[in-house]
Amino acid sequence: MIDYYQVLGLTPAASAEDIKKAYRDLALNFHPDKNPTDQNAHTHFQLISEAYTILSNPKTRSEFDQERESAKAAEQVATTVESLPQAKKKKKSTPAKRKSISLPTWFGFSNRGQRRQPTRRQHRSRARRRQQSWWNLSSPPRPVELPPEPTEGEDLHREIEITIQDIAKGVRKTVPIEYEDVCHHCVGSGSQHRAEPRRCNRCDGLGTVQNLQGDYEVKEPCPSCLGKGMLIDHLCRQCFGKGAIEQKRQIAINIQPGVQDSTILKIANHGKSGLHGGENGDLYLTIRQAVDERFSRQGDDLTCEIDLDFIDAVLGAKVKIDTLDDTLDLMVPPGVQPGQILPVPRHGLPKSNGEVGRGDLFVKVRVLLPDEVTHRQRKLLVQFYDSPNMPIKTE
Repeated sequence: MIDYYQVLGLTPAASAEDIKKAYRDLALNFHPDKNPTDQNAHTHFQLISEAYTILSNPKTRSEFDQERESAKAAEQVATTVESLPQAKKKKKSTPAKRKSISLPTWFGFSNRGQRRQPTRRQHRSRARRRQQSWWNLSSPPRPVELPPEPTEGEDLHREIEITIQDIAKGVRKTVPIEYEDVCHHCVGSGSQHRAEPRRCNRCDGLGTVQNLQGDYEVKEPCPSCLGKGMLIDHLCRQCFGKGAIEQKRQIAINIQPGVQDSTILKIANHGKSGLHGGENGDLYLTIRQAVDERFSRQGDDLTCEIDLDFIDAVLGAKVKIDTLDDTLDLMVPPGVQPGQILPVPRHGLPKSNGEVGRGDLFVKVRVLLPDEVTHRQRKLLVQFYDSPNMPIKTE
């Protein structure tokens, strides 16, 4: 059991001010930043912080005092038992003298009971028998330490946004990838010597402690292990105990023309690193199509809208429209209706299913009506409406 009073250099009768003063002095002397060359400074600093956390809280200090007294009483009882006078030892009976027997000469003895010197051939035979593992019982065979099994790295998932122009022509994109990868110096353990973390004594490995606030007990993260339940004595110098390091990479990919929205591209062995010779994970990129103000997409086809005034809709007109590649003239037939769709073949996106060719462009017509008309315009419109030759569409 760790005596936290001895850690701070105090006695059990120390006051709260004495505990605070001793902690400040020791923390200042053993702080890792002030002792960069001392490998044990961090361990000392953690132990000092743990002692102050327990002794500065009246409840935890009372519990520690009780455990300390119980351990001290148990130690005194054990000392008393060891000091008791032992029972008198019985006299060992003298064994009867054994009769001398005659051993055969092949066992290394002569008939007279005197041991013969082994020959050179016997020396070699005995040496061979000692080298055999089944013969040498004094040193049992050591267990074979198997190398750790290869562990595959985790996969990464990212999204990349492209425009309709990129989809129409294809594009080469450079994607920045930022992620946390396993620290290869400590193999993810966070320890400088790849040692296993030890259980936190403050929270007994639970990661939480109970503090009394008024009439209620509140669970809070352990201040010694920061809620992890384990402590690392020597932090890794590469990841500082985190077990992972930040990685930044640039991945260049080629996106084929006509790629569909939500398509997932797999880039093998570009995920997180594997451990102990395991393969790296994969990188999965999800294509996201950016919103376009002019075109909307339905598979390989595109849709756009044009505005026509009342006269052009009635009489027909030739209007210019923008496509993905250039500008072309669209012939609007007379009497076009609001919401009518005019097709423009082979001006959509490239086929994405492996076929040769392109989709179509569909132009939706919006008819703009005047807000106000003059008296003469109104009269002409009435005459136009009353004309017997005016085609009236019922649909």
